Amino acid sequence: MRERVAIVGDGREVTYGELARRARAERLPDGAVAIVAAPTVETIVRLCAAIARRRGVRLIDPRLPSESVSLDGIAADEIAVATSGTSGRAKGVRLSRGALTAASAAWWKRVGVDGDERWLLALPLAHVGGLNVVLRSLAAGRTIVVARDPSTGAIADAVERERVTLASLVPTQLARLLDGDWRPPKHLRALVVGGAALSPSLLERARGRGWPILTTYGLSEACGTVAVDGRPLDGIGVRVVDGEIEIGGATLMRGYLTNVRSISADGWLRTGDLGFLDGDGRLRVLGRRDDVIVTGGEKVNPAEVEEALADAPSIAEACVFAVADDEWGALVAAAVVGAADDDEVARAVNRLTPWQRPRRIARLAALPRNALGKVDRAATAALALPLLHALRRNPRLPG
Repeated sequence: MRERVAIVGDGREVTYGELARRARAERLPDGAVAIVAAPTVETIVRLCAAIARRRGVRLIDPRLPSESVSLDGIAADEIAVATSGTSGRAKGVRLSRGALTAASAAWWKRVGVDGDERWLLALPLAHVGGLNVVLRSLAAGRTIVVARDPSTGAIADAVERERVTLASLVPTQLARLLDGDWRPPKHLRALVVGGAALSPSLLERARGRGWPILTTYGLSEACGTVAVDGRPLDGIGVRVVDGEIEIGGATLMRGYLTNVRSISADGWLRTGDLGFLDGDGRLRVLGRRDDVIVTGGEKVNPAEVEEALADAPSIAEACVFAVADDEWGALVAAAVVGAADDDEVARAVNRLTPWQRPRRIARLAALPRNALGKVDRAATAALALPLLHALRRNPRLPG
């Protein structure tokens, strides 16, 4: 009987037996291990080695600028992943192996395991969505298919060539697949969409074509998926208190690396997300309590963008907000006060990551303020909306 394949990637197949041998041979430093989580076979081997030897692990996103990484406070049975910065800057989340195991069991109980399950890894491995593709596949003894890159062309090619049965995507990836002439093959049983709000129109487009969509809601602090198609997974508690979604149960994190208190005394996590449970028990998510913008699965803190804009000599003030977009979920937009032209605005934000840079710009004589003298973001967005235009890019600028 042919041995089951654990990983398909880098142009070859790695069986479970080979994966175990390579993990045993992997050389690791003493104590906790920092892993730059590039989507490669080697990264998965190193992760498996650390788990087998009960080492604490901190996953580092290779897309972000390098910086010193502290491994202080990581316990032997924990994996630390980065949040995507929903409430501001990304934080390291400490997830125990027990919590991750419970999350895997709840996922497979709901979704079921195909006899020849092959799950496509096309999400960042340093975040919980990508990590779960790996851990849940390994827990079920099924195959991880590593996409060579997260582009829709590579995703479509891998799904067809490697007979992928599950593929996890953010809404932007789904939108781009829909814009092409690709059609999911019959062996693909589900496109698992999460990481950002999925617009009703995008979901309607996909399901209207008969695409097999599973919508998910989750968060790093609860080991990823909390609900599938609105229904909370078994063993994961969901309640709504004063309009805010709270999560309880065995999948909750131990805390942040920064030791920020986040779980209440009665064991429930306040998510910062607004929503409600409907009459059928389905969770309906309405949005965030804060102003953070989710664009293409990435989260943008408006204050960081405003700080960059403020460096432009001809910008007196700036206010950043989201505008709805079917492809990206939302676009970053900015209202500025001052004489800066598009080139100056582009130069000011060029040091930011591509997803942080405003796509739309409006010029106002002044920014609306509330009774306390603070800029009113909602009022600014309403005033600026009819004046927005696409930010012209200077082709001489990098990035």
